[in-house]
This record gives sequence, structure tokens and C-alpha cells, in this order.
Amino acid sequence: VNSCVHYLLQQEERIKREIPEGASIGADPANACVWTATLFGPPDSPWDGGMFTVEMVFPPDFPDAPPAVRFTTPLFHPQINGQGVPYLRCLVMWTYAEPKERTIATVMRQLVGLFAHDPSPEPATHINPAAATLHFSRSEEERKESKRRVKRCVQRSMDM
Repeated sequence: VNSCVHYLLQQEERIKREIPEGASIGADPANACVWTATLFGPPDSPWDGGMFTVEMVFPPDFPDAPPAVRFTTPLFHPQINGQGVPYLRCLVMWTYAEPKERTIATVMRQLVGLFAHDPSPEPATHINPAAATLHFSRSEEERKESKRRVKRCVQRSMDM
């Protein structure tokens, strides 16, 4: 754990400078290897007005190994499973990526992208089958249901 703590403390200011717009991040005062990020739903997106919390748990061998990433705010999204774990290409490809790409800023950019862009139509990224089925449905009624569920997530995020 010392290696993880040392790296994160050494890099903390740089990490905070590189975080994309619409997000913030910081270490848990009780555990330097657990960080909490807050993402704000981008304007003019279905997530507009929402505030979503993400927990990142850094392993002792970070940055060689990726953090465990999980939304603590309930979400209905094709690329976020029922436990809040997102499909992020940077985490899937972590061990194959260049060291300069194995950063918290890269993870944060992809997290923000989940709300800023339409979900990928690529079925391999659909880790929430119910959300994917409704979102990509040919039925207008099912697509409307998907939008209703997203709107409920946004409203609930403000109540937490």
C-alpha cells in the first residue's frame, strides 16, 4: 500500500489539474488509496442536472494495475452494470496501454464521456442488458422508457 499512497500523494496536484471539466476528485481522508470523484451531467444531455459519485480504489501496485471504479450513485446506462461498475476501454486495456495513458485523468475523461456522448452501439460494451435493450430498441415506447429511467436517475442523484 505504501507504493500506492506515495504515488498518489506525489501526483495529487497534477491529478487535480488534469481532471476534465464537469468533474472533481479527491482522496478519502481515512484512506489515501480510496478516492471519490463527482461527475456533473453535461448541459444539453439526458444527464443534465445530475450529480454522480464514483469511488476509485487503488491497488498497492498502482499505476501498474488499474483502480477499481464503481459508481455509488444508481444509474441506468448500457455501459454501467447494476453494481455501478462502468465499461471503460482504458481499464480493459490498462496492462496493454502506454504508461502515459495509465492515468487517473484518462479514467476521468472516459467517465465524463459516458454522460457526454451517446452510449456505444457496440454490444461488447453493453454490461447492463436491460438498459441496452431499451436504449437501442426499435420501439419508440421502449426508447421513451429508457429516457424516463435516465431522468429518474438524474432526479435521485440530487436527493442523495
